[in-house]
Amino acid sequence: MGGMQRVLFLFALGGAVFAQQPPVSKPAPKTARSPAADARAITRADLQFEHEAQTRGADAWFDFAAPGVYLPQSDVKGKAAVKAVYTKAYAQTGFKLTWHPDYAHVAGDIGVTSGRYELHMPGRPERTGRYLTVWTRQPDGAWKFSWDSGTPDQQ
Repeated sequence: MGGMQRVLFLFALGGAVFAQQPPVSKPAPKTARSPAADARAITRADLQFEHEAQTRGADAWFDFAAPGVYLPQSDVKGKAAVKAVYTKAYAQTGFKLTWHPDYAHVAGDIGVTSGRYELHMPGRPERTGRYLTVWTRQPDGAWKFSWDSGTPDQQ
């Protein structure tokens, strides 16, 4: 098989493989967006997430998480694993985690929020610090967090 024939064969093979793939969900229709409006949207999502975490605990973590979410401090990936970590945390009497965004920025379909957090855990001193959450726009246009971590203040 000559060089050109090999290229055409590989191209045809790739097309056949691609044609066998299941259809990908359609992205949300593109609407006119501005980075400032998107930054306000992820700030609202972060504030709503914090509010619901206070009232619904681990269920809020599950609902606001993107499918491939990763929490590096717990080294867990996936919505179910995140929910399991926070189910255990919220089951502890006296556990409380609060946060408030003071910064938001969006570039395309990825955004970040950052701000202050307070963590209360039974038998441990209160911990405060800064957090950073990465948000990804979902195919339906909703914002879900895909990465979340924090850095404690110096004691």
